[in-house]
Amino acid sequence: MWGQVRIIMIEIKKAVEEAFKYMNSLYESLDDLSLEEVELSEDEKYWLITFGFNRLKKSNLAIQTLIGDNYERIYKVIKVRSDNGQAVSMKIRNP
Repeated sequence: MWGQVRIIMIEIKKAVEEAFKYMNSLYESLDDLSLEEVELSEDEKYWLITFGFNRLKKSNLAIQTLIGDNYERIYKVIKVRSDNGQAVSMKIRNP
């Protein structure tokens, strides 16, 4: 037992709640926000929480209206410290 360090982690539900609050603090409104993935980093220092949401495409809106392809799905990974639940970063995740 000597020499081993035990990390006290927040529960997964708490990590997701903190990541959700972080997302809502960065974006005014998100269309169809949903939890996609939750993963603990290999060193167990961070929860990696992926959210997905829809965003209006920025290309030619007239063409999109005709073909009905107006939205794209965006994925963001929120990195949350596992010891205290603080969100520390956000990255784009490719589908």
